[in-house]
Amino acid sequence: MIAYSVPASGFYVVRGCHTTAQIDALLGHVRTLKGAAPFQAPTMRDGSPLSVKVTSWGPWGWWADKLGIRYIPRHPGNNRPWPELDVDVLRYAMPMLHAAMKDARAAVPGWTSEAWGLPGGSMPWWPTVDTCLVNYYAPDAVLGWHTDKSERDLVSPILTMSLGASAVFEIKLAGETHRVTLHSGDGCVMAGESRNAEHRIVKLLTAAETVEASQADLFSGTAAPAIYNPITNGSRLSITWRRTGLRKLP
Repeated sequence: MIAYSVPASGFYVVRGCHTTAQIDALLGHVRTLKGAAPFQAPTMRDGSPLSVKVTSWGPWGWWADKLGIRYIPRHPGNNRPWPELDVDVLRYAMPMLHAAMKDARAAVPGWTSEAWGLPGGSMPWWPTVDTCLVNYYAPDAVLGWHTDKSERDLVSPILTMSLGASAVFEIKLAGETHRVTLHSGDGCVMAGESRNAEHRIVKLLTAAETVEASQADLFSGTAAPAIYNPITNGSRLSITWRRTGLRKLP
């Protein structure tokens, strides 16, 4: 199930965790979310826009504007609380983390879940996940080098699922830059040392480039299952589950 991993750094790309029916259902959840909390365009402090648009589930939603990068309790457009992050959305992240944890136990001598900030394993941690960010990438969108350090909890894993166009993803680990292609349905686990690593989305791939990338995977021995892409306009969604560690709201 693991497509690419850097076990010593806790970085994994996991493929084949979800069926096509489950992927369709998740896309349906995103469409419902978009109706209640429409995608908004964050900006840098100087007002220059990012090329992604964002929305969120949960008590906290990621946002950026002239006040900086932070989590906010209400949608910046309609000032309503973010829609609830319920188990129907949360459950998509669980098999990705479990697959990575299983591989880590086999690949890293003496590994325990404490190394990933999960002293009780994954199950006690799930109820504390308090945000799920959805990024929308138009076909020409990118996301530059950055680290995810707006949270108070900088230890718990970050899990992301890709839907739509394949994306070229890079991450810096132990002085090296690793490049992987995230296809529709792939999961990405950043845990342990990789939790706070610099990473970026270099570009989205066209349909022809995706076929070429998939063939390259085949010859390298890490072939993905048949790629199921329910988004046909060349755009991409990334769905990211995190624990912010921020205080509970009244």
